[in-house]
Amino acid sequence: METKIAALILAGGKSSRMGGQDRVLIPRKGTPMLLRVAYTANMCCQRVYILTHRATQYRSIFQDNCIFLEEKNWVMVL
Repeated sequence: METKIAALILAGGKSSRMGGQDRVLIPRKGTPMLLRVAYTANMCCQRVYILTHRATQYRSIFQDNCIFLEEKNWVMVL
């Protein structure tokens, strides 16, 4: 049986400690941080999800290799 692994990237927050600059779009060696994290996750996972309240904005830097989940006042139950 094949083990399937998925990654969930949490890309949210108000960036208040970054002076309002969206930290996931800050380039590292010319590539936005979120794209670098997703690329790494795609190398070892069959499926990559990105949970964010800015899905429309972030989709523009991606191809079809990630699935965006739109954050809408999520409540986590443990």
